[in-house]
Amino acid sequence: MLVSAVLPEGKLVFGGHPAITPMIRLLAHEKRIELKSHISLFQSRFFEKQFPPEVKDFENLVLVEARDPARKPDGQQPSQGR
Repeated sequence: MLVSAVLPEGKLVFGGHPAITPMIRLLAHEKRIELKSHISLFQSRFFEKQFPPEVKDFENLVLVEARDPARKPDGQQPSQGR
């Protein structure tokens, strides 16, 4: 995994995903890598109610405002009331 090569020396900046964020956290924990020094996580507030529990472990968490708060997290558009 590319993360294994980057994290020991470099910095990883990534956008959170329910499947990827826990894997990154697990790998960092297994390699004893300090999250604050090596990882920055960008996460949309749009999915805030669906964040995996591991999000709270990232000290460098950047919450990005939702662009269309009326849109539903499942990708469906809100009904137009017709």
